[in-house]
Amino acid sequence: GRDMNDLLMVTDQHWSTLAAVTMAQAIAGRLNEMTGAGLDTSLLDMDNLNREIHEKLFMGKYGQRVGPAIVGPDDIVEYWPKGETHIVRQSRRKKTVVDQEGDWRAAMTRFDKLEPDPGKTWNKSGYMVYGLVESYDIMTNEAAPDFTILLLKDSYSSPIGRYLSLLARHVISVDLRQGVEPL
Repeated sequence: GRDMNDLLMVTDQHWSTLAAVTMAQAIAGRLNEMTGAGLDTSLLDMDNLNREIHEKLFMGKYGQRVGPAIVGPDDIVEYWPKGETHIVRQSRRKKTVVDQEGDWRAAMTRFDKLEPDPGKTWNKSGYMVYGLVESYDIMTNEAAPDFTILLLKDSYSSPIGRYLSLLARHVISVDLRQGVEPL
């Protein structure tokens, strides 16, 4: 029920953040049907999420090839819960383990991806605002129902796990393409 122009990036082959929220809601709904988990998908309704638009921030690889004179950068839209939350996230990026804890936005957002690249008005990594290069994310939300979701992710589904963390106590998101080297 959403416009495809709102779900896909123009300058890249990835989904928008709205697509990630929409897919997290659909996955949770299906989990409820299959298991009776009782995940509250309404937490991902647009009325329950704050929204901030970072206009013309992201220039994906296709946009970079044709150039900003031909195609303008995509907007990056942040969505985060209006209510109080507390999330613990452990992520592995290459050989580094990153621990984040706090409200959902602080624990999940890579704020460095919301800044333009030096000398530009856009960046080439804005899509990674909710992760992309992590081998795994382990997210814990003690206020959510005691349900664990294992998400085998790729670049499209990377942000989906972060939104699912609002609904389930444990979300483990693993990118099998990455492989995990010993620390």
